Amino acid sequence: LFLIMQKKIGKLFYINPSKITVAFEGYEHILNIEEDNNILYKYNLKNNNFILAVGGGSAKNNLLTAKAMQLIDNKNIKLVLTGNIPNNVKDNLKKYNNVELIGRVTDEELVSLYKNAICLCFPSVAEGFGIPPIEAMALGCPVIVSNRDSLPEVCGAAALYCDVNDVNSLVKQLNLVINNKEIRDELIEKGKLNLKRFSWKKTSEIIIK
Repeated sequence: LFLIMQKKIGKLFYINPSKITVAFEGYEHILNIEEDNNILYKYNLKNNNFILAVGGGSAKNNLLTAKAMQLIDNKNIKLVLTGNIPNNVKDNLKKYNNVELIGRVTDEELVSLYKNAICLCFPSVAEGFGIPPIEAMALGCPVIVSNRDSLPEVCGAAALYCDVNDVNSLVKQLNLVINNKEIRDELIEKGKLNLKRFSWKKTSEIIIK
């Protein structure tokens, strides 16, 4: 991540990359928010009967997740997608079954969704850091991410990875998480360990320095 961001920023602003410092972000903010479970009742969501996706832009690659959801073993599982979604993306998403587009949610509602989802599916094609995966880890939600940009470095061994160009690779990971509680529990524990690398205090110290 450090080298990637240094090169990108250096090239864009004509700055020597060695003069650029990249600071990770933190996750503790999500722990200070009390969940609002009314969102679950509103959309008839139950613990572990849905996959969560956040962010509506095309870079978040939610169309890949929608396609993968048509191929998973358990057709009773739905995809719940939050965030503002561009109309062209929304029109394509509506073509698929078991996709619930719930739009923008409050922080309190998002916490409830994290805590009750089978996993967060985040197959982003471009990510400078990726706060949603570490928010999910902080709230005990297993994570599937893409193998692109910063995500492998941020998530480490605490996530399952998919190829953004291969729907079958995502189907495989979704089936693993949905069908295997041991894998979900293992990812949750690895997530807790992974979070020790991040904090807003560390971020601020790097910026101040």
